[in-house]
Amino acid sequence: MLDYDLAQLYGTGTKVLNQAVRRNAERFPEDFIFQLSDDETNKLVTNCDRFNILKHSSSNPFAFTEQGVAMLSSVLRSKTAVDINISIMRAFVAARKLAGQYNTLKKEREDEILNSLENNMATTHDTISDENTDYQKTYSGMPSIMLMNGCQAVSALEMYIALGLSTSQWQRWYKRNITNSEFFTQDVDYQIFRHNVEKSHRGRPTQDFIISLDMAKHLAMMARTKRSHELRQYFQEKNITNHDRMCSR
Repeated sequence: MLDYDLAQLYGTGTKVLNQAVRRNAERFPEDFIFQLSDDETNKLVTNCDRFNILKHSSSNPFAFTEQGVAMLSSVLRSKTAVDINISIMRAFVAARKLAGQYNTLKKEREDEILNSLENNMATTHDTISDENTDYQKTYSGMPSIMLMNGCQAVSALEMYIALGLSTSQWQRWYKRNITNSEFFTQDVDYQIFRHNVEKSHRGRPTQDFIISLDMAKHLAMMARTKRSHELRQYFQEKNITNHDRMCSR
């Protein structure tokens, strides 16, 4: 929290609050309090109208971490200051709980997506006869849209099959275009996914990747097959239709 906001809560001036902190500097190490840089202050003023007052300040504001706010109760000894500190600390605790709940829900959603992807691919695999393991002869649909880190994504293997490329070249293709590519970054543009080996038998690919729509559009056009333009158009339409979930690098 900024010194400006804390001073408002405590009913005192920002200068008075900072003077009290300076008189007790040994209680406020760098991980308790730090001063914003010129660039950080400018961004704060630009993005938050209520901080316009800082535009004409002779010095940059100080920011207090949770521990710094807690330490203020030992410096500002009034009953009001103590009550305010208790409220702030409870707010920090509530924020951590909320963040923890979000991370749990996010993990559950990602697990759900991965399970769905595996089931979809297993279904696709099971429709292929023992005599013919060429996926593209039995799979002609568009890749399913899913989420990766809150952004739209698709299975790289599903896209590869939809492009009509030979599955015998899958490993060589993904190494050249995904894992060894200088244009894409793991956990930003793609995530590695391995299908259950028991469901991906008879020599069928088990390695897969969840890739962003931006990456999928690029790879589709680079493949230069008859379906490249069709797939790129499909990804583009999904981006426009669901723009609130679209991610760009």
